[in-house]
Amino acid sequence: MVNDKCSHYQCWLLFIYRGLDVFFVFFVFWFIRTFFFQGFSNNDLIIATITSMATWVIMVEIGLYHVCRKGSLWVEISLILSGGIGVVLLLLGVTWVINYTSYFSISMVIWCYILSVMGIIFLHCTLRYLLSLVTNKSINTRKKYVIIGNEELGQSIAKHLFESKISRECLIGFFDNASQPHTQQYCHVLGDIDHAYDYTLDNIVEQVYLALPVYEEGRIQQIIHHLQQVNVSVVFVPDLFLFKLNNPQFSLVGTMPVVTLCETPLIGAWVMVKRLEDIIVSTVILCLIWPLLIIIALAIKVTSRGPIIFSQTRYGLNGERIQVYKFRSMISCEDDTVHIKQVCKGDVRVTSIGSFLRRNSLDELPQFINVLQGHMSIIGPRPHAVAHNEQYRKLIKGYMWRHKVKPGITGWAQVSGWRGETDQLVKMEKRIEHDLEYIRHWSVLFDLKIFFKTIKQFFWNKNVY
Repeated sequence: MVNDKCSHYQCWLLFIYRGLDVFFVFFVFWFIRTFFFQGFSNNDLIIATITSMATWVIMVEIGLYHVCRKGSLWVEISLILSGGIGVVLLLLGVTWVINYTSYFSISMVIWCYILSVMGIIFLHCTLRYLLSLVTNKSINTRKKYVIIGNEELGQSIAKHLFESKISRECLIGFFDNASQPHTQQYCHVLGDIDHAYDYTLDNIVEQVYLALPVYEEGRIQQIIHHLQQVNVSVVFVPDLFLFKLNNPQFSLVGTMPVVTLCETPLIGAWVMVKRLEDIIVSTVILCLIWPLLIIIALAIKVTSRGPIIFSQTRYGLNGERIQVYKFRSMISCEDDTVHIKQVCKGDVRVTSIGSFLRRNSLDELPQFINVLQGHMSIIGPRPHAVAHNEQYRKLIKGYMWRHKVKPGITGWAQVSGWRGETDQLVKMEKRIEHDLEYIRHWSVLFDLKIFFKTIKQFFWNKNVY
C-alpha cells in the first residue's frame, strides 16, 4: 500500500471519512436488528463490531479514501458499492466459520447492504459539498507553490492539482527553459529555471514541484542543492511519461520508495469483487440460455462431422496456459500452438452453421464454463491463439501486459470495433491499446458499460467471419 504522507489537515479529513463510515455501518446493523428482527443482543454487538472493522479495512484496501480526496464522484460511488459487497462476503465467511449463518436471513443481509451503501454515499456526497464550500471560502489561505518544468510532466501535475477540489494549494506559475512556449492552460511562465531560486527568495513560496525529465540528473541535483538553502518544501515528480505504464503502484520496501511499472488492478478485495461478478453473471446467463445451447449443439451435429465443442490452448492470467472452450464452427479443429491461419471472409473451413455462430458470437457461449472454472472472466482482453502471442509479443510494446488480468469473453477492444481479423499490424496494435486501457481504468462500472455494449452489438458484427 502506498504510504500517503498527508498533511495534518488531510489526516483529519481521512479520519472523519473512515469514522463516519464505520459508525454508520454499526448504526444500520443496530437499527435493523433492533426494530425489524429479534433485538440487539451481545452476539449482535460482536457481529456489528466485526462488520464495522471489516468496512474500515476493505474500504482502505480498495483505495476509497484516496479517491475521496483526489478522484471523481462516480468512481467513489462504484468503490462504495463494490466495497459493500466485499464486506458482506467477508461477514458471511466469518459467520460460516463460527457456525452462525442461521443467524442471518437473506432479507436482513440485503437491507443492511442497501441502507449502508446508500448512507455512506450520502455522507460522502455531503462531505464533498461542504469541503468545496470551505475550499472556495479559504482561497487566501491556500499553500502557494510553483512548478519547475512546463512540458507534459509539469502540465500534468498542474492539471491534477487544479482538479483536486479540496486541495489547499495555489499555483503561482511555471519555470521553464523551453525555446518554444507551451500552451498555458493554468498560468504563465515566471522565467527560466535558473531564476527559480531567486524567485523563492524574494516571494512567498511554500512548495516547489520539481517536474523535470530524469535524464536531466545534473540540473535536478543543482536545483535541489539551491532550494535546500530556502525554506520551501520540494516535491520531486518522477518522469513516468518515459514509460507506457500499466497501473503503476507506489510503495515502500523498508524505507526505500519504489515504483511498480506494471501491475494488475485486481488486488486485495478487488479480486473477490471481480470473481463474484463473474460467478453471478455467468450463472444467470447459463440458466437463461441452456435451451439455446442444446439447439446449437444439435445443429452442429446434424450439419457437419466432428465434435460439438472443442478446446484450444490460450494464455490466461499471468501468461499461464489454459484450455478455452468453443462451439465448433469449422470443418477441422486446428492445433494453434505452433501456427494458425486467421479466419477471413469467405473462408472455406467455416461451416454453414459456423458462419452464423461466429457472426453472432454464439460460438463463444461455452466459455461461460471457463468463467465458472475460474480460468476466464466475463469482461477482459480476448484470449489470442498461442501462435499469435508469440508473434505479436515481439512486435507490439506492452503486448504481454494484457495478461495481467484474466482473459474475457468480451472486452473493451471488441465493443470498440477492434474485433475480427487482424490482417494488418495496426489493427492488432489498436486492439492491444484498448486492452491496456481497460486494465488501466478497470472498475465495476467500466465492466457494466462493456457488458451492455456487448449486448447491443450481439446480433451483428461485420468484422467477424
